[in-house]
Amino acid sequence: MTTSRNRRRVLIALICGFSFTHAATDTVNATDANLVSTVVQDCCEPTPPITPICPPVGEYYLTPSSPPEESSAEASETDADDTDDDAPAEPVAQSDDFPTASAFAAGATASTVAASSANSGQLNAPNMLGDFFGAGFGGFAIIGYPPLSNPAISNRRFKYTENISPLPQDRVFFSYNYFDDAGGFDTVNSVDLSRYHFGGEKTFADEMFSVEFRIMVNDGYDATQTDAANGPQEGATFGNLMIGLKSLLYQTDRLQIGGGLLMALPTAEDTEIEGEVTIENDAVYIGPYLGFLAQDDSPFFLQGVLQTEFVTVGDRVVNNDGSLAGRFNEQNFLYASLSGGAWLYTNTCRSACINGVAALAELHYSSSLNDGDFVEFTGGTGAGALAADTLLARGANFDILNATFGFAIQTGMTNIRVGGGFPLRDGTDEAFDSEFLLQINRFF
Repeated sequence: MTTSRNRRRVLIALICGFSFTHAATDTVNATDANLVSTVVQDCCEPTPPITPICPPVGEYYLTPSSPPEESSAEASETDADDTDDDAPAEPVAQSDDFPTASAFAAGATASTVAASSANSGQLNAPNMLGDFFGAGFGGFAIIGYPPLSNPAISNRRFKYTENISPLPQDRVFFSYNYFDDAGGFDTVNSVDLSRYHFGGEKTFADEMFSVEFRIMVNDGYDATQTDAANGPQEGATFGNLMIGLKSLLYQTDRLQIGGGLLMALPTAEDTEIEGEVTIENDAVYIGPYLGFLAQDDSPFFLQGVLQTEFVTVGDRVVNNDGSLAGRFNEQNFLYASLSGGAWLYTNTCRSACINGVAALAELHYSSSLNDGDFVEFTGGTGAGALAADTLLARGANFDILNATFGFAIQTGMTNIRVGGGFPLRDGTDEAFDSEFLLQINRFF
Protein backbone atom coordinates (compact mmCIF):
# COMPACT_ATOMS: atom_id res chain seq x y z
CA MET A 1 0.00 0.00 0.00
CA THR A 2 2.82 2.37 0.92
CA THR A 3 4.56 1.60 -2.35
CA SER A 4 1.39 2.40 -4.32
CA ARG A 5 0.95 5.72 -2.50
CA ASN A 6 4.59 6.59 -3.18
CA ARG A 7 4.15 5.80 -6.85
CA ARG A 8 1.06 8.01 -7.02
CA ARG A 9 2.94 10.86 -5.27
CA VAL A 10 5.85 10.57 -7.69
CA LEU A 11 3.46 10.53 -10.64
CA ILE A 12 1.59 13.60 -9.35
CA ALA A 13 4.89 15.41 -8.74
CA LEU A 14 6.04 14.65 -12.28
CA ILE A 15 2.76 15.88 -13.75
CA CYS A 16 2.93 19.09 -11.72
CA GLY A 17 6.55 19.64 -12.66
CA PHE A 18 5.81 19.15 -16.34
CA SER A 19 2.85 21.52 -16.18
CA PHE A 20 4.93 24.19 -14.43
CA THR A 21 7.77 23.83 -16.92
CA HIS A 22 5.37 23.95 -19.84
CA ALA A 23 3.68 27.05 -18.44
CA ALA A 24 7.05 28.74 -17.88
CA THR A 25 8.10 27.90 -21.42
CA ASP A 26 4.86 29.31 -22.78
CA THR A 27 5.42 32.49 -20.78
CA VAL A 28 8.88 32.89 -22.27
CA ASN A 29 7.60 32.17 -25.73
CA ALA A 30 4.84 34.69 -25.31
CA THR A 31 7.35 37.48 -24.80
CA ASP A 32 10.02 36.25 -27.19
CA ALA A 33 10.11 38.72 -30.06
CA ASN A 34 11.88 36.15 -32.21
CA LEU A 35 8.64 34.21 -32.46
CA VAL A 36 6.06 35.55 -34.82
CA SER A 37 3.67 35.95 -31.95
CA THR A 38 1.48 38.67 -33.40
CA VAL A 39 0.39 36.76 -36.46
CA VAL A 40 1.31 33.11 -36.55
CA GLN A 41 -1.16 31.55 -34.13
CA ASP A 42 -1.11 28.19 -32.39
CA CYS A 43 -4.24 27.14 -34.28
CA CYS A 44 -5.84 25.48 -31.28
CA GLU A 45 -8.55 26.93 -29.09
CA PRO A 46 -7.26 27.67 -25.55
CA THR A 47 -9.26 26.26 -22.68
CA PRO A 48 -10.30 28.91 -20.12
CA PRO A 49 -8.90 30.13 -17.83
CA ILE A 50 -5.62 29.78 -19.77
CA THR A 51 -4.60 32.97 -21.58
CA PRO A 52 -3.73 32.36 -25.26
CA ILE A 53 0.01 32.40 -25.92
CA CYS A 54 -0.51 34.53 -29.04
CA PRO A 55 -2.64 37.62 -28.35
CA PRO A 56 -5.25 38.33 -31.03
CA VAL A 57 -4.12 40.65 -33.79
CA GLY A 58 -4.69 44.25 -32.79
CA GLU A 59 -4.02 43.67 -29.09
CA TYR A 60 -0.26 43.82 -28.85
CA TYR A 61 1.93 46.68 -27.80
CA LEU A 62 4.23 48.85 -29.85
CA THR A 63 7.09 46.80 -28.44
CA PRO A 64 5.72 43.29 -27.91
CA SER A 65 8.15 42.39 -25.14
CA SER A 66 7.56 45.63 -23.23
CA PRO A 67 3.93 46.15 -22.17
CA PRO A 68 2.95 49.61 -20.92
CA GLU A 69 3.61 50.35 -17.28
CA GLU A 70 0.65 51.03 -15.00
CA SER A 71 0.65 53.98 -12.73
CA SER A 72 0.65 53.21 -8.99
CA ALA A 73 -2.91 54.51 -8.67
CA GLU A 74 -4.11 52.31 -11.52
CA ALA A 75 -2.26 49.34 -10.07
CA SER A 76 -3.91 49.82 -6.66
CA GLU A 77 -7.35 50.09 -8.28
CA THR A 78 -6.73 46.93 -10.23
CA ASP A 79 -5.57 45.02 -7.15
CA ALA A 80 -8.59 46.20 -5.20
CA ASP A 81 -11.03 45.14 -7.91
CA ASP A 82 -9.35 41.85 -8.70
CA THR A 83 -11.27 39.57 -6.37
CA ASP A 84 -11.87 36.62 -8.65
CA ASP A 85 -8.61 34.71 -8.92
CA ASP A 86 -10.23 32.04 -11.04
CA ALA A 87 -11.44 34.42 -13.75
CA PRO A 88 -9.69 33.97 -17.09
CA ALA A 89 -7.07 36.56 -17.95
CA GLU A 90 -8.34 38.98 -20.56
CA PRO A 91 -6.22 40.46 -23.34
CA VAL A 92 -5.12 44.02 -22.78
CA ALA A 93 -6.72 46.41 -25.22
CA GLN A 94 -4.77 49.16 -26.90
CA SER A 95 -4.93 52.58 -25.32
CA ASP A 96 -4.38 55.97 -26.89
CA ASP A 97 -1.00 56.13 -25.20
CA PHE A 98 0.03 52.89 -26.89
CA PRO A 99 -1.60 52.98 -30.32
CA THR A 100 -1.70 49.85 -32.38
CA ALA A 101 1.49 49.91 -34.43
CA SER A 102 1.98 48.57 -37.87
CA ALA A 103 4.05 45.42 -37.65
CA PHE A 104 6.75 47.16 -39.62
CA ALA A 105 7.63 49.12 -36.48
CA ALA A 106 6.52 46.59 -33.88
CA GLY A 107 9.85 45.23 -32.80
CA ALA A 108 11.61 42.17 -34.11
CA THR A 109 8.35 40.72 -35.35
CA ALA A 110 8.16 43.72 -37.67
CA SER A 111 11.03 42.27 -39.61
CA THR A 112 9.40 38.92 -40.22
CA VAL A 113 5.92 37.80 -41.19
CA ALA A 114 4.05 39.72 -38.52
CA ALA A 115 1.05 41.85 -39.47
CA SER A 116 -0.49 45.00 -38.14
CA SER A 117 -3.93 45.29 -36.66
CA ALA A 118 -4.78 47.33 -39.72
CA ASN A 119 -4.37 44.41 -42.09
CA SER A 120 -6.34 41.93 -40.00
CA GLY A 121 -3.79 39.18 -39.84
CA GLN A 122 -2.48 39.47 -43.39
CA LEU A 123 1.24 38.91 -43.75
CA ASN A 124 3.44 41.90 -44.46
CA ALA A 125 4.26 42.79 -48.04
CA PRO A 126 7.39 40.99 -49.31
CA ASN A 127 10.47 43.00 -50.23
CA MET A 128 10.66 44.37 -53.76
CA LEU A 129 12.29 42.10 -56.34
CA GLY A 130 14.26 44.67 -58.36
CA ASP A 131 15.65 44.63 -61.90
CA PHE A 132 19.10 46.19 -61.76
CA PHE A 133 21.82 45.17 -64.18
CA GLY A 134 24.39 47.34 -62.45
CA ALA A 135 26.92 49.72 -63.93
CA GLY A 136 25.89 48.62 -67.40
CA PHE A 137 23.41 51.48 -67.22
CA GLY A 138 26.12 54.05 -66.63
CA GLY A 139 29.50 52.41 -67.06
CA PHE A 140 31.97 52.68 -69.91
CA ALA A 141 32.88 51.04 -73.19
CA ILE A 142 36.24 51.18 -74.93
CA ILE A 143 35.94 52.21 -78.57
CA GLY A 144 37.91 49.83 -80.77
CA TYR A 145 38.01 47.00 -78.22
CA PRO A 146 35.48 44.18 -78.77
CA PRO A 147 34.68 43.12 -75.19
CA LEU A 148 32.24 45.33 -73.39
CA SER A 149 33.67 46.44 -70.06
CA ASN A 150 30.30 47.06 -68.45
CA PRO A 151 29.58 43.54 -67.20
CA ALA A 152 33.00 43.47 -65.56
CA ILE A 153 32.11 46.53 -63.47
CA SER A 154 28.38 45.94 -62.99
CA ASN A 155 29.16 45.12 -59.36
CA ARG A 156 30.04 48.71 -58.48
CA ARG A 157 26.61 50.35 -58.28
CA PHE A 158 23.51 49.42 -56.27
CA LYS A 159 19.86 50.16 -56.72
CA TYR A 160 17.66 50.43 -53.66
CA THR A 161 14.87 48.18 -54.96
CA GLU A 162 17.08 45.09 -55.09
CA ASN A 163 15.50 42.83 -52.42
CA ILE A 164 14.83 45.70 -50.02
CA SER A 165 11.79 46.99 -48.16
CA PRO A 166 11.30 50.72 -47.56
CA LEU A 167 11.21 49.91 -43.83
CA PRO A 168 13.82 48.73 -41.29
CA GLN A 169 14.28 44.96 -40.95
CA ASP A 170 16.37 42.38 -39.10
CA ARG A 171 17.60 39.81 -41.61
CA VAL A 172 20.38 38.06 -43.48
CA PHE A 173 19.92 37.36 -47.16
CA PHE A 174 21.25 35.87 -50.38
CA SER A 175 20.28 36.87 -53.93
CA TYR A 176 21.11 35.39 -57.31
CA ASN A 177 20.48 37.15 -60.65
CA TYR A 178 21.11 35.78 -64.12
CA PHE A 179 21.12 38.25 -67.03
CA ASP A 180 20.94 36.91 -70.58
CA ASP A 181 22.98 38.93 -73.11
CA ALA A 182 23.89 41.62 -70.61
CA GLY A 183 25.12 44.84 -72.15
CA GLY A 184 24.23 43.84 -75.68
CA PHE A 185 23.06 47.34 -76.56
CA ASP A 186 26.67 48.58 -76.81
CA THR A 187 28.25 45.76 -78.82
CA VAL A 188 27.50 42.36 -80.23
CA ASN A 189 29.98 41.00 -77.69
CA SER A 190 27.48 40.78 -74.84
CA VAL A 191 27.83 38.25 -72.05
CA ASP A 192 25.59 36.08 -69.90
CA LEU A 193 26.10 37.52 -66.44
CA SER A 194 25.54 35.80 -63.08
CA ARG A 195 25.44 38.02 -60.01
CA TYR A 196 25.51 36.94 -56.34
CA HIS A 197 24.53 39.16 -53.40
CA PHE A 198 25.38 38.41 -49.76
CA GLY A 199 24.31 40.70 -46.94
CA GLY A 200 22.57 41.48 -43.70
CA GLU A 201 20.47 44.21 -42.09
CA LYS A 202 20.09 45.08 -38.39
CA THR A 203 17.68 47.48 -36.72
CA PHE A 204 18.46 49.76 -33.79
CA ALA A 205 16.88 52.64 -31.80
CA ASP A 206 13.62 50.76 -31.13
CA GLU A 207 13.57 49.32 -34.65
CA MET A 208 13.09 52.78 -36.15
CA PHE A 209 16.47 52.65 -37.94
CA SER A 210 18.55 49.97 -39.59
CA VAL A 211 22.01 49.58 -41.08
CA GLU A 212 22.69 47.23 -43.97
CA PHE A 213 25.83 45.73 -45.51
CA ARG A 214 26.06 43.78 -48.73
CA ILE A 215 28.72 42.59 -51.14
CA MET A 216 28.36 41.34 -54.70
CA VAL A 217 30.23 38.82 -56.82
CA ASN A 218 29.84 38.77 -60.63
CA ASP A 219 30.55 35.91 -62.99
CA GLY A 220 30.86 37.39 -66.48
CA TYR A 221 33.74 39.21 -68.09
CA ASP A 222 36.91 39.15 -66.05
CA ALA A 223 38.05 42.53 -64.75
CA THR A 224 41.50 41.83 -66.21
CA GLN A 225 41.66 41.20 -69.96
CA THR A 226 44.92 39.78 -71.28
CA ASP A 227 44.23 39.40 -75.00
CA ALA A 228 42.98 42.55 -76.71
CA ALA A 229 43.14 40.98 -80.16
CA ASN A 230 41.13 37.79 -79.62
CA GLY A 231 38.23 38.90 -77.47
CA PRO A 232 37.12 38.69 -73.87
CA GLN A 233 38.13 36.40 -71.04
CA GLU A 234 35.42 35.48 -68.58
CA GLY A 235 35.78 35.16 -64.81
CA ALA A 236 34.41 36.06 -61.39
CA THR A 237 35.01 39.50 -59.85
CA PHE A 238 34.26 40.92 -56.41
CA GLY A 239 32.18 44.07 -56.21
CA ASN A 240 31.92 47.21 -54.13
CA LEU A 241 30.88 47.09 -50.49
CA MET A 242 27.46 48.68 -50.08
CA ILE A 243 26.41 50.30 -46.79
CA GLY A 244 22.85 51.49 -46.28
CA LEU A 245 21.22 53.52 -43.52
CA LYS A 246 17.43 53.39 -43.33
CA SER A 247 14.80 55.11 -41.17
CA LEU A 248 11.07 54.75 -40.67
CA LEU A 249 9.89 58.34 -41.20
CA TYR A 250 6.11 58.15 -40.93
CA GLN A 251 3.42 55.55 -40.35
CA THR A 252 -0.30 55.07 -40.01
CA ASP A 253 -2.31 51.88 -39.83
CA ARG A 254 -2.23 51.61 -43.62
CA LEU A 255 0.79 53.58 -44.82
CA GLN A 256 4.47 53.51 -43.89
CA ILE A 257 7.12 55.81 -45.35
CA GLY A 258 10.83 55.21 -45.05
CA GLY A 259 13.96 56.83 -46.40
CA GLY A 260 17.69 56.66 -46.19
CA LEU A 261 21.03 56.72 -47.92
CA LEU A 262 23.05 54.08 -49.77
CA MET A 263 26.78 54.31 -50.27
CA ALA A 264 28.95 52.02 -52.43
CA LEU A 265 32.63 52.02 -51.48
CA PRO A 266 35.31 51.24 -54.13
CA THR A 267 36.33 47.74 -53.02
CA ALA A 268 35.79 46.15 -56.47
CA GLU A 269 38.69 45.27 -58.72
CA ASP A 270 40.18 47.72 -61.21
CA THR A 271 39.38 47.11 -64.88
CA GLU A 272 42.54 46.42 -66.86
CA ILE A 273 43.39 45.60 -70.45
CA GLU A 274 46.99 44.47 -70.19
CA GLY A 275 49.39 46.56 -72.24
CA GLU A 276 46.64 49.02 -73.13
CA VAL A 277 44.90 50.87 -70.31
CA THR A 278 43.77 50.53 -66.69
CA ILE A 279 40.59 52.08 -65.28
CA GLU A 280 41.04 52.41 -61.52
CA ASN A 281 38.05 51.88 -59.26
CA ASP A 282 37.99 55.20 -57.41
CA ALA A 283 34.35 56.29 -57.54
CA VAL A 284 32.15 56.42 -54.45
CA TYR A 285 28.42 56.21 -55.20
CA ILE A 286 25.87 58.02 -53.04
CA GLY A 287 22.18 57.16 -53.33
CA PRO A 288 19.49 58.96 -51.26
CA TYR A 289 16.01 57.45 -51.54
CA LEU A 290 12.44 57.68 -50.31
CA GLY A 291 9.97 54.80 -50.33
CA PHE A 292 6.47 53.88 -49.19
CA LEU A 293 4.46 50.77 -48.44
CA ALA A 294 0.65 50.74 -48.40
CA GLN A 295 -1.36 47.80 -47.07
CA ASP A 296 -4.84 47.63 -45.55
CA ASP A 297 -7.04 44.79 -44.35
CA SER A 298 -7.13 43.23 -47.82
CA PRO A 299 -4.49 40.85 -49.17
CA PHE A 300 -3.26 43.55 -51.59
CA PHE A 301 -0.18 45.74 -51.07
CA LEU A 302 1.64 48.48 -52.98
CA GLN A 303 5.24 49.71 -52.68
CA GLY A 304 7.18 52.46 -54.41
CA VAL A 305 10.67 53.94 -54.35
CA LEU A 306 12.26 57.07 -55.79
CA GLN A 307 16.06 57.17 -55.72
CA THR A 308 18.92 59.19 -57.16
CA GLU A 309 22.52 58.02 -57.45
CA PHE A 310 25.51 60.33 -57.74
CA VAL A 311 29.16 59.63 -58.47
CA THR A 312 31.38 61.64 -56.14
CA VAL A 313 34.71 61.27 -57.94
CA GLY A 314 35.82 60.00 -61.35
CA ASP A 315 37.87 56.86 -62.04
CA ARG A 316 41.51 57.38 -62.96
CA VAL A 317 42.43 56.24 -66.48
CA VAL A 318 46.08 55.12 -66.59
CA ASN A 319 48.06 54.68 -69.83
CA ASN A 320 50.13 51.55 -70.43
CA ASP A 321 53.29 53.47 -69.49
CA GLY A 322 51.83 54.37 -66.08
CA SER A 323 51.00 57.98 -66.90
CA LEU A 324 47.59 59.43 -66.03
CA ALA A 325 45.36 59.97 -69.05
CA GLY A 326 42.56 61.62 -67.07
CA ARG A 327 39.49 60.79 -64.99
CA PHE A 328 36.40 59.13 -66.35
CA ASN A 329 33.17 60.34 -64.71
CA GLU A 330 30.27 57.92 -64.81
CA GLN A 331 26.74 59.21 -65.27
CA ASN A 332 24.40 60.03 -62.41
CA PHE A 333 21.02 58.28 -62.41
CA LEU A 334 17.40 58.60 -61.36
CA TYR A 335 15.48 55.44 -60.43
CA ALA A 336 11.72 55.14 -59.98
CA SER A 337 10.04 51.82 -59.13
CA LEU A 338 6.51 50.66 -58.36
CA SER A 339 5.64 47.22 -57.01
CA GLY A 340 2.18 45.75 -56.43
CA GLY A 341 0.99 42.35 -55.34
CA ALA A 342 -1.36 40.25 -53.28
CA TRP A 343 -1.26 37.30 -50.89
CA LEU A 344 -2.82 34.39 -52.77
CA TYR A 345 -2.68 32.03 -49.79
CA THR A 346 -2.13 32.52 -46.07
CA ASN A 347 -1.94 30.08 -43.16
CA THR A 348 -0.99 31.67 -39.85
CA CYS A 349 -0.46 28.43 -37.93
CA ARG A 350 3.02 28.00 -36.49
CA SER A 351 2.93 24.35 -37.48
CA ALA A 352 2.20 25.11 -41.15
CA CYS A 353 4.97 24.39 -43.63
CA ILE A 354 3.96 27.39 -45.75
CA ASN A 355 2.52 30.51 -44.13
CA GLY A 356 1.86 32.47 -47.27
CA VAL A 357 2.24 32.72 -51.05
CA ALA A 358 2.20 36.13 -52.75
CA ALA A 359 2.39 37.30 -56.37
CA LEU A 360 4.32 40.46 -57.31
CA ALA A 361 4.48 42.64 -60.43
CA GLU A 362 6.89 45.58 -60.74
CA LEU A 363 7.87 48.40 -63.11
CA HIS A 364 11.36 49.93 -62.94
CA TYR A 365 12.48 53.11 -64.69
CA SER A 366 16.13 54.19 -64.85
CA SER A 367 17.30 57.41 -66.48
CA SER A 368 20.69 59.09 -66.74
CA LEU A 369 20.81 62.65 -65.42
CA ASN A 370 23.82 63.88 -67.39
CA ASP A 371 25.70 63.22 -70.61
CA GLY A 372 28.34 60.55 -70.89
CA ASP A 373 32.02 61.31 -70.40
CA PHE A 374 35.08 60.33 -72.44
CA VAL A 375 38.81 60.12 -71.82
CA GLU A 376 41.54 59.88 -74.42
CA PHE A 377 44.39 57.45 -73.74
CA THR A 378 47.47 56.38 -75.72
CA GLY A 379 46.87 52.64 -76.13
CA GLY A 380 49.52 49.98 -76.64
CA THR A 381 52.15 49.48 -79.32
CA GLY A 382 52.43 45.69 -79.59
CA ALA A 383 50.89 43.35 -82.15
CA GLY A 384 47.12 43.45 -82.03
CA ALA A 385 47.15 46.51 -79.77
CA LEU A 386 44.47 49.15 -79.87
CA ALA A 387 45.05 52.21 -82.03
CA ALA A 388 46.56 55.24 -80.36
CA ASP A 389 44.20 57.91 -79.16
CA THR A 390 41.41 55.38 -78.56
CA LEU A 391 38.59 56.90 -76.55
CA LEU A 392 37.13 55.58 -73.35
CA ALA A 393 33.55 56.70 -73.66
CA ARG A 394 29.89 56.31 -72.79
CA GLY A 395 27.30 57.19 -75.36
CA ALA A 396 23.99 59.00 -75.14
CA ASN A 397 21.67 59.21 -72.18
CA PHE A 398 19.51 56.24 -71.20
CA ASP A 399 15.84 55.83 -70.38
CA ILE A 400 15.43 52.18 -69.42
CA LEU A 401 12.08 50.61 -68.54
CA ASN A 402 11.98 47.04 -67.21
CA ALA A 403 9.23 44.79 -65.85
CA THR A 404 9.66 42.12 -63.16
CA PHE A 405 7.26 39.40 -62.06
CA GLY A 406 7.60 36.84 -59.32
CA PHE A 407 6.24 34.84 -56.39
CA ALA A 408 7.13 35.02 -52.70
CA ILE A 409 6.78 32.04 -50.35
CA GLN A 410 6.74 32.64 -46.59
CA THR A 411 7.69 29.70 -44.38
CA GLY A 412 8.12 30.67 -40.74
CA MET A 413 10.90 33.25 -40.52
CA THR A 414 12.16 32.59 -44.05
CA ASN A 415 10.99 34.27 -47.26
CA ILE A 416 11.88 32.77 -50.64
CA ARG A 417 11.20 34.62 -53.89
CA VAL A 418 11.56 33.52 -57.51
CA GLY A 419 11.01 35.82 -60.44
CA GLY A 420 11.97 37.01 -63.88
CA GLY A 421 12.41 40.32 -65.68
CA PHE A 422 12.59 41.67 -69.20
CA PRO A 423 13.08 45.07 -70.88
CA LEU A 424 10.11 46.97 -72.28
CA ARG A 425 12.27 49.01 -74.67
CA ASP A 426 14.72 48.02 -77.41
CA GLY A 427 18.02 49.29 -78.72
CA THR A 428 20.21 51.49 -76.56
CA ASP A 429 17.57 51.43 -73.80
CA GLU A 430 17.82 47.65 -73.42
CA ALA A 431 20.45 46.52 -70.90
CA PHE A 432 19.75 42.76 -71.17
CA ASP A 433 17.43 40.35 -72.98
CA SER A 434 15.93 38.63 -69.92
CA GLU A 435 16.59 38.08 -66.22
CA PHE A 436 16.04 35.26 -63.71
CA LEU A 437 16.27 35.95 -59.98
CA LEU A 438 16.22 33.98 -56.72
CA GLN A 439 16.17 35.72 -53.32
CA ILE A 440 16.22 34.21 -49.83
CA ASN A 441 15.66 36.27 -46.67
CA ARG A 442 16.01 34.86 -43.16
CA PHE A 443 14.46 37.21 -40.61
CA PHE A 444 15.17 37.30 -36.90
